[in-house]
Amino acid sequence: LDMADTNPFADEGDNPFADPSITSHTTAAQSVLGGHQAPYNNDNTIRASSVAASNSTVAREKPTNEKRYDSTPSNREEPRSQPAVMETVPAEPPPSYREQAAAPTNEFYSREQELERKAAELKRKEEDLRRTAGPQNEVKANNFPPLPKKCCVQPCWYHDISVDIPVEYQRLQRIVYYLWYGYVFLLLYNMVCAIAYMVLGMDNGALNFALSIVWFVVWAPCSICCWYRPIYKAFRDDSSMNFMQFFFVFFFQIIWQCIAVIGPVGSGTCGFIGGATAIDKKKIPLAAMFFICAILSTIMVIVEIFILKRIHYIYRTTGGSMNKARTEWRDGAVQNDFVKDAVAGAAAAAARNAMDNGGSSQYGANYSGNRY
Repeated sequence: LDMADTNPFADEGDNPFADPSITSHTTAAQSVLGGHQAPYNNDNTIRASSVAASNSTVAREKPTNEKRYDSTPSNREEPRSQPAVMETVPAEPPPSYREQAAAPTNEFYSREQELERKAAELKRKEEDLRRTAGPQNEVKANNFPPLPKKCCVQPCWYHDISVDIPVEYQRLQRIVYYLWYGYVFLLLYNMVCAIAYMVLGMDNGALNFALSIVWFVVWAPCSICCWYRPIYKAFRDDSSMNFMQFFFVFFFQIIWQCIAVIGPVGSGTCGFIGGATAIDKKKIPLAAMFFICAILSTIMVIVEIFILKRIHYIYRTTGGSMNKARTEWRDGAVQNDFVKDAVAGAAAAAARNAMDNGGSSQYGANYSGNRY
């Protein structure tokens, strides 16, 4: 019992921590701390200090562990490619049902408005044409060539460029129309110069005056029938045959106008030669009249050449050719009533002669009875 009640550690002399060497080290550690709080008293402080120490260690060791790349191409290492990352864009919300239904409705409404506008425009144009043309049963009165109502010769054709001629050719047709007026005026002025030439007693004055009257009487109406009327019908009907007629006649018209510019004495024309002759005879006013006529004729030639080239260009670009003109002429000849009657009469006469000759040869020349 005594041994059980006794404490083996009760004796201080037996305490191992009481050794003088341990005690000296413990006293030195406490003096170093200098009275600060023991590091083991606060767990949070210990953790913070340990994390800070580890971070500083990693920061010092990181530059030594990084790979250094040499700038030379042989030792340079390409960086590793990173995986592509797709940026997600939020999708737009789909249109509502009302918007989807309204889109085709608006398009249909706009088309309907456009069609109505075109229909109104066509109706307006038809009314204008009907107003211009007049009633359908009304016969259009002839108004060309423009002659006085009391004249013995009346207009022969209906002439209206704004109605008969297509819009793209109306300007050119009006130029030809004014050219014809200028040509008629030039023929009249040439006759006046010839009268003055005869009155002043110039050589061959009577012959010159007589021929100038002939040229005025012949060329004025022939210019309508031979080249103005064909070009009018060519633009109106798109007729290759009328184009060909215009080219043929108008070419000789230009040649004749060049002769009028020269103005040989006794030819019925008043040109530069007649003006020079008048200057030699000291007839200055007459020479001035002749030179004015020659200058007007020169301008006329230039305008005629321009018109001929322009119309020929239009004719070639619209598909005209000699074959087309020949076809139109053949079709027109076949449809002509006079040609039809002539061909029918010739065919009937030929058939009748054939039948008569056949009967006479079979039954005799003097047989007049029933052949059957």
